[in-house]
This record gives sequence, structure tokens and C-alpha cells, in this order.
Amino acid sequence: MKPIKRNPSKVLSLNRVNMNRVNKLRAIAYEVRKQCEKFARSSRSSQYDFHGNDDLECMCAVASYTLCTELEKHGISCQMVCGEFCEPDYCNFDENSLQANHCWVECGDLVVDVTATQFGSYRRVVITRTELGMGKNFHSMYYGDDAMYETSTWECSQRPNDSLAAKIMETA
Repeated sequence: MKPIKRNPSKVLSLNRVNMNRVNKLRAIAYEVRKQCEKFARSSRSSQYDFHGNDDLECMCAVASYTLCTELEKHGISCQMVCGEFCEPDYCNFDENSLQANHCWVECGDLVVDVTATQFGSYRRVVITRTELGMGKNFHSMYYGDDAMYETSTWECSQRPNDSLAAKIMETA
């Protein structure tokens, strides 16, 4: 299946004009990360694959959906993305062999990942440009509704939805 292309109309980038929005995005992303960690450690998450995982492994779709929901509440355009996360030294991003094995959020040319710790990142929240540095590790395949459709094929306890996002953020 050919990857769905990014929606260029939703632009937010790291420039002086938008630094206030980027700082707002960062604060929201850290709050969502904190709430996801709290939920993953709680007894309320015992039926989910991510239960007890401090690195939030198996929570990427749920956390990304929750982050999108919170960003949109604060007027920040974004979309959930499904694709492959891979270290450039170990992956050549061959379009014919890609698997959608990870989710994150894109806000224009920014990648925001609140679960990159499952891949060994020391940063609890990764915010980077899509084409620079760590951003090259994210190979986008599905955007928005297509990403939601893709995650509907994942393990039941890894599928995002409004109810679960609300449960995660209810203690915020």
C-alpha cells in the first residue's frame, strides 16, 4: 500500500513567530506524557498492553491520540501519524517493506513523540523537525483518519479512542 502524503496546510514550525505556540505545544506534550505515565502505572490500566511500562511501550497510538485531542483543545492544528520508527543506521526505509509499527503526532513540520522512550530515547518528549536530526527516524505512512484506521488493526488494548483519552487526562 502506498503511503498517504502529509497535509501541508497544517503548518507549525520552529521559527521566531511561532515560538510561543511551540512552547505551548511542548508544555501540553509534557503534561500528556505525565498523565500517560500515571495511567500506565495505575490499576485502571491493568487490561492494557502498556500497563506498568514506564517507557510507555505499546501506548504510542493511545498517547498520540490523547496528545492530538489536547492540542486541538488549545487551538494547535495537528494530526496523528502512523508509520515506522527506525534508527537510520539500521533501516533504509524501503517503501516496499515498511510496517506501521509506531504512532506520533505531527504539527506542520514538527514531529512530537511522547513515547519515544520505548526505543531508548532519553528524552521523555521528542519534538523535532521532520527532516532534521531525530526527525529522520520517523517515516510517516498514514495521517489523521487513515492513521486511526491503521491502528484499528492493532491489538485491541492498543487502539485509541475518545473514552480512553478522557480517562488518561481526567486527573490532570
